[in-house]
Amino acid sequence: MRKMWNIDNGDCLYLAKKHKCNNRNRQSLRRRMSHSNHNCELMYLPLVHVASEPAHQNQDLLECQSNMTGFEPSCPGLRARSLTNHMQCDPLLLNTNKCDTTSYAVLLSGGWNRQLGDEGSLRNIFKMNDMLRKNGFLESNIKIFFANGMNHDEMEGLDVTVYSSALKLALRYHLRTVCETEYCADSLVIYLHSPARPDGASLLWDSDGNGKYDETETYTVREFLRDIQGCSARRVVVVADQSFSAELVSAATQHLTSLNNVVIVAANSPSRRDQLTHHFAHSTHEHTCLHQLIKGSRHAFNESDHSVYVGRQSGLLNTTLMGAPCHLNPPPSALEMSQKYRGCQNLSTRDLIVGTHDEYTTEPPDS
Repeated sequence: MRKMWNIDNGDCLYLAKKHKCNNRNRQSLRRRMSHSNHNCELMYLPLVHVASEPAHQNQDLLECQSNMTGFEPSCPGLRARSLTNHMQCDPLLLNTNKCDTTSYAVLLSGGWNRQLGDEGSLRNIFKMNDMLRKNGFLESNIKIFFANGMNHDEMEGLDVTVYSSALKLALRYHLRTVCETEYCADSLVIYLHSPARPDGASLLWDSDGNGKYDETETYTVREFLRDIQGCSARRVVVVADQSFSAELVSAATQHLTSLNNVVIVAANSPSRRDQLTHHFAHSTHEHTCLHQLIKGSRHAFNESDHSVYVGRQSGLLNTTLMGAPCHLNPPPSALEMSQKYRGCQNLSTRDLIVGTHDEYTTEPPDS
């Protein structure tokens, strides 16, 4: 018998389940068993439409009701429907020339549709962008891929260009361009905050509006790791604040040699929503080592809610997020930080030959 709730207005609410629960495309028995509880669940809000009419997100009839006994007391705040009915699409302009070493960031967020692209995702993008700008990341080096894009009113206070997350090829091309250009990137910071499948794949924007995702509307774990493997940046820091991001850490452990300079911090529990974002956005990064930052994130989560991958590169955690030394006593002055570690820095001949700085090879102090 189907599970049913009686709600306040006299209507009945039934538990929805999938009619087909095939376990295909599982790579191993162990993996099949680990996801067995998810096979028949509806992981995302469905697209509701009149059966006689074609399905499209613009005519979604699904509505959230507040103050229902036994459920969340209030509905999430959503962006205005007029802001999500069409693509805010700008051409992606990339600088593919060699450059002085500097830091880059890519922020991917915004949800699969209006129902999953709430205002909280928008606020998180602002928080992460503000943190990066305060720590010396140049406006031109921060690329944001958000939902269907943002219009001018939503971007008030945001000083970078925003692209739609539907531009998957542009996103991947940009990551590969940064990673394949020698001596271009010091730190590459990647922020992931999207709805995700149980296999860890991020859902991009439902650009055709039919409520069904295809390979152009998902960014799989395999694709992401392929885009950052062997990256020429000194360090790649991935902050994955989305469901099932433990899959990203699990997959990374199988590619140790090609991800030596990669750090992944993942929060994989919906109950801890946005706490990892808050931790990174509000930490003092100027003299905080990455190992201290990760230690602080561990204190904010239970072990089951939190996963970390650290590559084998020597001294990988012995810098700040933007690549400055963090264990010097006394620490670098504000002027020295501005001249050496913020924005673009000229590479010396020795750096071009050796490819690294001495201070990055020193092991971090005991903590």
